[in-house]
Amino acid sequence: MAVLMAGYQAAHSDSVDQLVRCLSPRLLRFFERHVKDNALAEDLLQDCWMRIHNSRHTYRVDRPLLPWVYAIAKRTAIDGYRRRRRSLAFEQEFRNADPEPAAPSGVSQETKINLWREITALTGKEREAFELSKVEGRSLNDVATATGASVNAVKQRLHRAYVKLRHTLRGPR
Repeated sequence: MAVLMAGYQAAHSDSVDQLVRCLSPRLLRFFERHVKDNALAEDLLQDCWMRIHNSRHTYRVDRPLLPWVYAIAKRTAIDGYRRRRRSLAFEQEFRNADPEPAAPSGVSQETKINLWREITALTGKEREAFELSKVEGRSLNDVATATGASVNAVKQRLHRAYVKLRHTLRGPR
């Protein structure tokens, strides 16, 4: 099989076809054992072949092929599990969401005053990022350019501002 992989690396189409025919049944069984769902296992198989294709240059012909392939398959299965878990968590959160969120006019005057106090109490950098992003509606790149900070720094400042403001809106828990 290492010879087939060497041919795959050299872009010989016969080697690619033979390697896929040889390894696909094994990989499919591997995924079916992990997910217990044939359609999902086939999706993981396709994802695995994409990863093999993208990383084929890292395979060393003097090393055994199957451990290299199964390492990729294992990562594919783990990433697939994580993707499904995030998706299920999002769906659950969506199902549990309030069907009709409270209208902004339903906010008490006291909460509005407290919110304004919190906005003015934010650090200068947090307030600047918040005002540029949420009040003026600028993109993260625009805010980063205007403030001279990186996009990641702007995201961090906005996150900190959100946490502080969320506490005011929700009240102490």
